[in-house]
Amino acid sequence: MDDIREKRIFGGKEGRIRLFVGTELGVVVASLSGPRVGEFGLEYRTPVRDIAGAPGRIVVATDEDVTLLGEEPVDLGVGPASAVGFDGEDVIAGDDGGRVVRVDAEGVDEIGTTEGAVRAIDSALVGTEDGVYRVIDGELVAAGLDRVRDIDARGTPLAATETGLYRLGNGWMTLHEGDAAAVTSDGGGRRHAVIDNTLYTASPDGDRWAPVRIPVDETPIDIAYGDRTSIVTAEGTILVEADDGWRHQRLGVGGVVGCAVATEYGTRDI
Repeated sequence: MDDIREKRIFGGKEGRIRLFVGTELGVVVASLSGPRVGEFGLEYRTPVRDIAGAPGRIVVATDEDVTLLGEEPVDLGVGPASAVGFDGEDVIAGDDGGRVVRVDAEGVDEIGTTEGAVRAIDSALVGTEDGVYRVIDGELVAAGLDRVRDIDARGTPLAATETGLYRLGNGWMTLHEGDAAAVTSDGGGRRHAVIDNTLYTASPDGDRWAPVRIPVDETPIDIAYGDRTSIVTAEGTILVEADDGWRHQRLGVGGVVGCAVATEYGTRDI
């Protein structure tokens, strides 16, 4: 399956980042230039359940299949999926029944089955209703917690659960109590989470988390990093961090599930 390595997302102009927003209608793609939101439109018209980005690539999970986006979308033959992520060059996907698979250049390989529905994947970490799993030597190894909503594997792993935000150290350590729905970091100092429907950001050491005020009365649902921090709300608004606050743009769509960029954090080449 050569497309797993060869498929790339192009079309952005120099100095711009493309933000991909997964929604109940499909994927809305917005052009970001610094803090400004430029042109945007619906470019993939299948309802999305999860979305993930890696340098040059965007992948979505749907009730039909897992699909790499590009000039021509490529279905990977996984079947219905509830969560998807990248582990290096490979795609890892999971479904509501707990099935977890890896897709590489050779095709689809079964990794295993968890006891709970798969809710989030990042690198070799899988977040499920019954906790976090690590993918080690092609197998699933339980790693603790419960009712995981999101997972971040950059640097020290972070997990968002229905009872709080956690960091992996000598076991899972509580960073902030509350209903945590999303967590993201860039491995270089930026860390954000959504807890009790409020956006939070971390101190430089990652130990203290403080709420962030945004200029819309909406529910933040996911965070993505380009050269600036972007968030998307459940109601369909993009917000981009500026030097003096946030710029925002309504997309006119609902049922938002997440957002992603197809570029290395801090670069502008896609």
